[in-house]
Amino acid sequence: GYSPAGAIARGSFAAKIAVDPADVRKQYEANQASYTTPEERSASHILIAVRPDASEADKAAAKQKAEAIAAQVRANPASFAEVAKAQSQDPGSAREGGALGSFGRGSMVKPFEDAVFAAKAGDIVGPVQTDFGWHVIRVTGVKPATQRPLEEVKGQIEAELKRARAQEKFLAAADQFQNLVYEQADSLAGVAKALDLAVQTTPAPVTRAQAQQIGSNSAKFAEALFSPASLQAKRNTEAIEVAPNTLIAGRILEYKPSAPRPFDDVKAEIRRQLESGEG
Repeated sequence: GYSPAGAIARGSFAAKIAVDPADVRKQYEANQASYTTPEERSASHILIAVRPDASEADKAAAKQKAEAIAAQVRANPASFAEVAKAQSQDPGSAREGGALGSFGRGSMVKPFEDAVFAAKAGDIVGPVQTDFGWHVIRVTGVKPATQRPLEEVKGQIEAELKRARAQEKFLAAADQFQNLVYEQADSLAGVAKALDLAVQTTPAPVTRAQAQQIGSNSAKFAEALFSPASLQAKRNTEAIEVAPNTLIAGRILEYKPSAPRPFDDVKAEIRRQLESGEG
């Protein structure tokens, strides 16, 4: 049957939304952390490991050894990597001269982190005790926190504000759309006027499969449009979500039941199929 359809989508609202630069600045200032890269430090360490079940004597010996190593590398900082390779009991970093790479807060155990972030580049600190044992640490670099300027992120913020406001407008319009296609069930003109929508009417009768294509390949829309209530009463279908944030409603204008085509209309086609061996 012939069928007009009305639809709303969130994208159509986003295209019409203008964002005030003052709102962009306000959003930027309220979310500074989102546009800030946290401070990072790089460090190397020498670990003298202490098992949790170690005796008091073993614990004392480990601390004494760590203190001796700390004094050694403070006296000759250039030897730190060499000493780490020879004496660190952290196999993963020892072969790299004790290097742990770059890290931010929250990556290391707290006593270790606190010591590193309290020092300056080039400082040798410790021994610092953690659950792993005693660490002699050299801070090898400091990368301060950096904040992206407003000019760099304003396009991103504008897009985020547009999306949020488009979603708000869409939800309000979707509620109105659903109500109007039900309350004014004999026409789509009212909902189209209220929401500034265009009602699209098929230029020729459509099949169920074609109706499904019109509804963004939604079988639910085609089923609703070809339901007995829709065909007999020619009332609007309910508002159906055919894609995320996209609603459509349709209405039958004229219905022609399926029927066999007259023989005279198809005999030439049958003859062609028989002659070509298709039948």
